[in-house]
Amino acid sequence: MVVQMTNKTTNKTIPHFYKAYTRLGTRNNPSGQDHSSKGVETAPDKVLSLFFLDVFKCSNENLLSWYKGSPRWPGSEVDEFHFSDPEKVPDGEYYETIAKESRQFGTLINSTLKAGEIPCVVGGDHSFTYATIGALAQRVDPKRVLVVQFDSHFDFCQPEEIASGRFKVSSPSGNFHGMGSRACFDKFGIDCIDAYIPNKVSPKNWVYVGDFKGEEGYDFVESQFAASKGIEVITKENLEADLGRSQKLLEERLAYVDFVHVTVDIDVYHRNVAPATGISGNWGLRERQVLPLLYTIARSGKLAGVDLAEINPQVPNVSAEDVAQTVAAGQEILYALLGR
Repeated sequence: MVVQMTNKTTNKTIPHFYKAYTRLGTRNNPSGQDHSSKGVETAPDKVLSLFFLDVFKCSNENLLSWYKGSPRWPGSEVDEFHFSDPEKVPDGEYYETIAKESRQFGTLINSTLKAGEIPCVVGGDHSFTYATIGALAQRVDPKRVLVVQFDSHFDFCQPEEIASGRFKVSSPSGNFHGMGSRACFDKFGIDCIDAYIPNKVSPKNWVYVGDFKGEEGYDFVESQFAASKGIEVITKENLEADLGRSQKLLEERLAYVDFVHVTVDIDVYHRNVAPATGISGNWGLRERQVLPLLYTIARSGKLAGVDLAEINPQVPNVSAEDVAQTVAAGQEILYALLGR
Protein backbone atom coordinates (compact mmCIF):
# COMPACT_ATOMS: atom_id res chain seq x y z
CA MET A 1 0.00 0.00 0.00
CA VAL A 2 1.28 3.46 -0.93
CA VAL A 3 0.36 6.11 1.60
CA GLN A 4 0.49 9.85 1.11
CA MET A 5 3.30 11.70 2.87
CA THR A 6 3.95 15.21 4.07
CA ASN A 7 7.33 16.94 4.01
CA LYS A 8 7.79 17.67 7.71
CA THR A 9 9.82 20.82 7.17
CA THR A 10 7.40 22.41 4.70
CA ASN A 11 4.11 20.64 5.48
CA LYS A 12 3.71 19.84 1.79
CA THR A 13 2.75 16.62 0.07
CA ILE A 14 5.07 14.92 -2.40
CA PRO A 15 3.31 14.75 -5.78
CA HIS A 16 3.95 12.36 -8.61
CA PHE A 17 2.54 14.01 -11.72
CA TYR A 18 0.81 12.16 -14.54
CA LYS A 19 -0.20 13.59 -17.89
CA ALA A 20 -3.41 11.96 -19.14
CA TYR A 21 -3.59 12.81 -22.83
CA THR A 22 -7.22 11.99 -23.47
CA ARG A 23 -10.43 12.98 -25.15
CA LEU A 24 -11.61 9.38 -25.35
CA GLY A 25 -14.52 10.24 -23.08
CA THR A 26 -15.93 12.68 -25.66
CA ARG A 27 -16.69 10.74 -28.82
CA ASN A 28 -19.50 13.17 -29.70
CA ASN A 29 -20.00 16.89 -29.21
CA PRO A 30 -20.77 17.63 -25.55
CA SER A 31 -24.48 17.97 -24.85
CA GLY A 32 -25.84 21.28 -26.11
CA GLN A 33 -22.58 22.24 -27.84
CA ASP A 34 -21.92 22.78 -31.53
CA HIS A 35 -18.22 21.94 -31.25
CA SER A 36 -16.18 18.93 -30.21
CA SER A 37 -13.78 18.67 -27.29
CA LYS A 38 -10.79 18.39 -29.59
CA GLY A 39 -7.84 20.10 -27.95
CA VAL A 40 -8.69 19.08 -24.39
CA GLU A 41 -6.05 16.37 -24.65
CA THR A 42 -3.34 19.06 -24.97
CA ALA A 43 -4.02 20.55 -21.54
CA PRO A 44 -1.47 18.49 -19.57
CA ASP A 45 1.47 20.17 -21.30
CA LYS A 46 0.00 23.61 -20.66
CA VAL A 47 -0.72 23.03 -16.98
CA LEU A 48 2.36 20.99 -16.15
CA SER A 49 4.72 23.47 -17.75
CA LEU A 50 8.44 23.42 -17.01
CA PHE A 51 8.06 26.48 -14.79
CA PHE A 52 5.21 24.90 -12.84
CA LEU A 53 7.15 21.67 -12.34
CA ASP A 54 10.24 23.58 -11.26
CA VAL A 55 8.23 24.97 -8.36
CA PHE A 56 8.03 21.43 -7.02
CA LYS A 57 11.76 20.93 -7.22
CA CYS A 58 13.03 24.33 -6.10
CA SER A 59 12.25 26.78 -3.34
CA ASN A 60 10.82 30.01 -4.71
CA GLU A 61 10.44 31.82 -1.39
CA ASN A 62 12.38 34.51 -3.15
CA LEU A 63 13.87 34.80 -6.60
CA LEU A 64 17.45 34.29 -5.47
CA SER A 65 16.79 31.02 -3.65
CA TRP A 66 14.75 29.80 -6.63
CA TYR A 67 17.69 30.29 -8.97
CA LYS A 68 20.01 28.59 -6.51
CA GLY A 69 17.76 25.56 -6.66
CA SER A 70 17.15 25.13 -2.95
CA PRO A 71 15.30 21.82 -2.48
CA ARG A 72 11.62 21.88 -1.66
CA TRP A 73 10.08 18.56 -2.65
CA PRO A 74 12.46 15.66 -3.27
CA GLY A 75 12.04 13.82 -6.53
CA SER A 76 8.75 15.10 -7.97
CA GLU A 77 8.32 13.04 -11.12
CA VAL A 78 6.24 13.08 -14.29
CA ASP A 79 4.82 10.14 -16.25
CA GLU A 80 2.34 10.15 -19.10
CA PHE A 81 -0.30 8.01 -20.74
CA HIS A 82 -1.91 8.41 -24.15
CA PHE A 83 -5.51 7.27 -24.56
CA SER A 84 -6.91 6.44 -27.99
CA ASP A 85 -8.54 9.15 -30.08
CA PRO A 86 -12.29 8.43 -29.98
CA GLU A 87 -12.78 8.61 -33.74
CA LYS A 88 -10.38 5.65 -34.11
CA VAL A 89 -12.47 3.44 -31.83
CA PRO A 90 -15.34 1.47 -33.44
CA ASP A 91 -18.71 2.12 -31.81
CA GLY A 92 -19.01 -1.49 -30.73
CA GLU A 93 -15.68 -1.31 -28.90
CA TYR A 94 -16.11 2.04 -27.12
CA TYR A 95 -16.67 0.83 -23.56
CA GLU A 96 -14.23 -2.05 -23.92
CA THR A 97 -11.56 0.43 -25.00
CA ILE A 98 -12.29 2.74 -22.09
CA ALA A 99 -12.09 -0.17 -19.64
CA LYS A 100 -8.90 -1.56 -21.15
CA GLU A 101 -7.03 1.73 -21.37
CA SER A 102 -8.22 2.88 -17.94
CA ARG A 103 -6.88 -0.35 -16.51
CA GLN A 104 -3.58 0.24 -18.30
CA PHE A 105 -3.35 3.79 -16.97
CA GLY A 106 -4.20 2.59 -13.45
CA THR A 107 -1.44 0.00 -13.72
CA LEU A 108 1.01 2.71 -14.77
CA ILE A 109 0.08 4.80 -11.74
CA ASN A 110 0.36 1.96 -9.26
CA SER A 111 3.60 0.62 -10.72
CA THR A 112 5.42 3.97 -10.76
CA LEU A 113 4.10 5.55 -7.56
CA LYS A 114 6.71 5.46 -4.82
CA ALA A 115 6.14 5.27 -1.09
CA GLY A 116 5.39 8.75 0.20
CA GLU A 117 4.00 10.08 -3.12
CA ILE A 118 0.46 10.92 -4.20
CA PRO A 119 -0.67 10.81 -7.84
CA CYS A 120 -1.59 14.18 -9.30
CA VAL A 121 -3.18 13.63 -12.71
CA VAL A 122 -3.86 16.34 -15.28
CA GLY A 123 -6.04 15.64 -18.34
CA GLY A 124 -7.73 15.61 -20.66
CA ASP A 125 -11.46 15.03 -20.54
CA HIS A 126 -12.89 14.06 -17.16
CA SER A 127 -13.39 10.38 -17.98
CA PHE A 128 -9.87 9.58 -16.76
CA THR A 129 -11.08 9.94 -13.16
CA TYR A 130 -12.58 6.47 -13.60
CA ALA A 131 -9.00 5.22 -14.10
CA THR A 132 -7.47 7.11 -11.18
CA ILE A 133 -10.12 6.13 -8.64
CA GLY A 134 -9.89 2.56 -9.89
CA ALA A 135 -6.15 2.65 -9.25
CA LEU A 136 -6.72 4.08 -5.76
CA ALA A 137 -9.24 1.31 -5.02
CA GLN A 138 -6.45 -1.18 -5.68
CA ARG A 139 -4.02 0.57 -3.30
CA VAL A 140 -6.37 1.04 -0.34
CA ASP A 141 -9.77 -0.13 0.86
CA PRO A 142 -12.23 2.06 -1.11
CA LYS A 143 -14.60 2.08 1.87
CA ARG A 144 -11.98 4.19 3.67
CA VAL A 145 -11.88 6.78 0.88
CA LEU A 146 -13.73 10.08 0.61
CA VAL A 147 -14.09 11.48 -2.91
CA VAL A 148 -14.67 15.21 -3.30
CA GLN A 149 -15.79 16.17 -6.81
CA PHE A 150 -15.83 19.78 -8.00
CA ASP A 151 -17.84 19.97 -11.22
CA SER A 152 -20.63 21.81 -12.95
CA HIS A 153 -22.07 18.40 -13.92
CA PHE A 154 -22.62 15.34 -11.77
CA ASP A 155 -21.27 12.86 -14.36
CA PHE A 156 -23.65 10.26 -12.90
CA CYS A 157 -25.23 9.17 -16.20
CA GLN A 158 -25.56 5.77 -17.83
CA PRO A 159 -25.76 4.95 -21.53
CA GLU A 160 -29.22 5.64 -22.95
CA GLU A 161 -29.74 1.99 -23.87
CA ILE A 162 -29.35 0.67 -20.30
CA ALA A 163 -30.53 3.56 -18.09
CA SER A 164 -33.51 2.51 -16.01
CA GLY A 165 -35.12 2.79 -12.60
CA ARG A 166 -36.96 5.50 -10.75
CA PHE A 167 -34.20 8.00 -11.42
CA LYS A 168 -33.32 7.28 -15.02
CA VAL A 169 -30.19 9.29 -15.68
CA SER A 170 -29.01 8.82 -19.24
CA SER A 171 -26.41 10.63 -21.32
CA PRO A 172 -27.87 12.45 -24.34
CA SER A 173 -24.41 12.73 -25.90
CA GLY A 174 -23.25 9.19 -25.21
CA ASN A 175 -19.96 10.57 -23.89
CA PHE A 176 -18.30 8.67 -21.06
CA HIS A 177 -17.01 11.90 -19.51
CA GLY A 178 -20.59 12.37 -18.27
CA MET A 179 -20.70 8.84 -16.82
CA GLY A 180 -17.30 8.08 -15.33
CA SER A 181 -18.01 9.18 -11.78
CA ARG A 182 -21.03 6.89 -11.49
CA ALA A 183 -18.92 3.87 -12.37
CA CYS A 184 -16.80 4.57 -9.28
CA PHE A 185 -19.58 4.28 -6.69
CA ASP A 186 -22.54 2.49 -8.34
CA LYS A 187 -23.22 -0.43 -10.62
CA PHE A 188 -22.76 0.95 -14.10
CA GLY A 189 -24.46 -1.82 -16.01
CA ILE A 190 -21.74 -2.68 -18.51
CA ASP A 191 -19.64 -5.63 -17.38
CA CYS A 192 -16.24 -4.47 -18.63
CA ILE A 193 -16.68 -1.07 -16.93
CA ASP A 194 -17.84 -2.56 -13.63
CA ALA A 195 -15.05 -5.15 -13.65
CA TYR A 196 -12.30 -2.55 -13.30
CA ILE A 197 -13.69 -1.28 -9.98
CA PRO A 198 -15.43 -4.29 -8.42
CA ASN A 199 -15.12 -2.78 -4.93
CA LYS A 200 -16.48 0.71 -5.24
CA VAL A 201 -16.35 3.86 -3.16
CA SER A 202 -19.40 4.19 -0.93
CA PRO A 203 -21.74 6.86 -2.34
CA LYS A 204 -22.12 8.08 1.24
CA ASN A 205 -18.41 8.92 1.06
CA TRP A 206 -18.89 11.07 -2.04
CA VAL A 207 -19.13 14.85 -1.76
CA TYR A 208 -20.15 16.77 -4.85
CA VAL A 209 -19.55 20.53 -5.10
CA GLY A 210 -21.61 22.16 -7.85
CA ASP A 211 -25.27 21.47 -8.68
CA PHE A 212 -25.85 24.73 -10.55
CA LYS A 213 -29.59 25.00 -11.03
CA GLY A 214 -29.14 28.04 -13.27
CA GLU A 215 -27.04 26.10 -15.77
CA GLU A 216 -28.31 25.55 -19.27
CA GLY A 217 -29.56 21.98 -19.59
CA TYR A 218 -29.61 21.39 -15.82
CA ASP A 219 -30.89 17.87 -15.06
CA PHE A 220 -33.05 17.71 -11.92
CA VAL A 221 -33.26 13.91 -12.17
CA GLU A 222 -29.49 13.63 -11.80
CA SER A 223 -29.70 15.73 -8.63
CA GLN A 224 -32.50 13.50 -7.32
CA PHE A 225 -30.43 10.42 -8.09
CA ALA A 226 -27.54 11.85 -6.07
CA ALA A 227 -29.84 12.44 -3.11
CA SER A 228 -31.24 8.91 -3.37
CA LYS A 229 -27.71 7.51 -3.05
CA GLY A 230 -26.87 9.59 0.00
CA ILE A 231 -24.30 11.71 -1.81
CA GLU A 232 -23.51 14.96 -0.01
CA VAL A 233 -24.12 17.93 -2.31
CA ILE A 234 -22.65 21.36 -1.65
CA THR A 235 -24.36 23.92 -3.86
CA LYS A 236 -23.42 27.41 -4.93
CA GLU A 237 -26.21 28.65 -2.67
CA ASN A 238 -24.66 26.82 0.29
CA LEU A 239 -21.30 28.44 -0.34
CA GLU A 240 -22.75 31.90 -0.80
CA ALA A 241 -24.85 31.62 2.36
CA ASP A 242 -22.23 30.15 4.70
CA LEU A 243 -18.84 29.07 3.36
CA GLY A 244 -17.66 28.19 6.86
CA ARG A 245 -20.48 25.70 7.30
CA SER A 246 -19.41 23.88 4.12
CA GLN A 247 -15.82 23.78 5.36
CA LYS A 248 -17.05 22.33 8.65
CA LEU A 249 -19.05 19.70 6.77
CA LEU A 250 -15.91 18.67 4.89
CA GLU A 251 -13.94 18.48 8.13
CA GLU A 252 -16.58 16.19 9.60
CA ARG A 253 -16.54 13.93 6.55
CA LEU A 254 -12.74 13.82 6.55
CA ALA A 255 -12.68 12.76 10.19
CA TYR A 256 -14.31 9.41 9.34
CA VAL A 257 -12.01 8.32 6.52
CA ASP A 258 -8.32 7.63 6.04
CA PHE A 259 -7.92 8.91 2.48
CA VAL A 260 -9.40 11.62 0.28
CA HIS A 261 -9.34 11.82 -3.49
CA VAL A 262 -10.10 15.19 -5.10
CA THR A 263 -11.32 15.41 -8.68
CA VAL A 264 -11.81 18.83 -10.27
CA ASP A 265 -13.47 19.67 -13.56
CA ILE A 266 -12.39 23.23 -14.30
CA ASP A 267 -15.91 24.04 -15.51
CA VAL A 268 -16.95 24.27 -11.86
CA TYR A 269 -15.63 27.82 -12.18
CA HIS A 270 -17.48 30.84 -13.52
CA ARG A 271 -16.59 31.66 -17.12
CA ASN A 272 -14.82 34.81 -15.91
CA VAL A 273 -12.41 32.57 -14.01
CA ALA A 274 -12.00 29.67 -16.46
CA PRO A 275 -13.25 30.50 -19.96
CA ALA A 276 -11.11 27.90 -21.79
CA THR A 277 -13.23 24.82 -21.18
CA GLY A 278 -15.88 22.94 -23.10
CA ILE A 279 -18.92 24.21 -21.20
CA SER A 280 -18.43 27.46 -19.32
CA GLY A 281 -21.05 29.83 -17.99
CA ASN A 282 -22.01 32.45 -15.47
CA TRP A 283 -23.43 29.81 -13.12
CA GLY A 284 -20.04 28.66 -11.81
CA LEU A 285 -18.08 29.36 -8.66
CA ARG A 286 -15.37 31.90 -7.87
CA GLU A 287 -11.94 31.16 -6.42
CA ARG A 288 -13.03 32.52 -3.04
CA GLN A 289 -15.61 29.72 -2.85
CA VAL A 290 -13.41 26.87 -4.07
CA LEU A 291 -9.93 27.49 -2.66
CA PRO A 292 -10.97 27.51 1.03
CA LEU A 293 -12.49 24.04 0.56
CA LEU A 294 -9.25 22.85 -1.03
CA TYR A 295 -7.22 24.26 1.85
CA THR A 296 -9.49 22.42 4.28
CA ILE A 297 -8.80 19.16 2.45
CA ALA A 298 -5.05 19.81 2.28
CA ARG A 299 -4.85 20.47 6.01
CA SER A 300 -6.34 17.06 6.75
CA GLY A 301 -3.12 15.32 5.73
CA LYS A 302 -5.23 12.59 4.10
CA LEU A 303 -4.84 13.53 0.44
CA ALA A 304 -4.38 10.37 -1.63
CA GLY A 305 -5.01 11.58 -5.17
CA VAL A 306 -5.76 14.66 -7.28
CA ASP A 307 -7.37 15.01 -10.72
CA LEU A 308 -7.64 18.17 -12.81
CA ALA A 309 -9.71 17.92 -15.98
CA GLU A 310 -11.38 19.68 -18.90
CA ILE A 311 -9.09 22.65 -19.53
CA ASN A 312 -9.14 23.04 -23.32
CA PRO A 313 -6.44 25.29 -24.80
CA GLN A 314 -8.06 24.96 -28.24
CA VAL A 315 -11.72 25.59 -27.42
CA PRO A 316 -13.29 27.83 -30.09
CA ASN A 317 -13.72 31.56 -29.56
CA VAL A 318 -11.34 32.02 -26.66
CA SER A 319 -8.21 34.14 -26.74
CA ALA A 320 -4.67 33.25 -25.75
CA GLU A 321 -5.23 35.38 -22.65
CA ASP A 322 -8.33 33.31 -21.79
CA VAL A 323 -6.30 30.12 -22.11
CA ALA A 324 -3.51 31.47 -19.92
CA GLN A 325 -6.05 32.57 -17.30
CA THR A 326 -7.71 29.15 -17.24
CA VAL A 327 -4.39 27.34 -17.00
CA ALA A 328 -3.39 29.60 -14.12
CA ALA A 329 -6.68 28.83 -12.36
CA GLY A 330 -5.97 25.12 -12.73
CA GLN A 331 -2.44 25.49 -11.43
CA GLU A 332 -3.73 27.41 -8.41
CA ILE A 333 -5.99 24.46 -7.61
CA LEU A 334 -2.98 22.16 -7.60
CA TYR A 335 -0.93 24.58 -5.52
CA ALA A 336 -3.73 24.78 -2.95
CA LEU A 337 -4.01 21.01 -2.59
CA LEU A 338 -0.32 20.24 -2.71
CA GLY A 339 0.66 22.89 -0.19
CA ARG A 340 2.55 25.45 -2.23
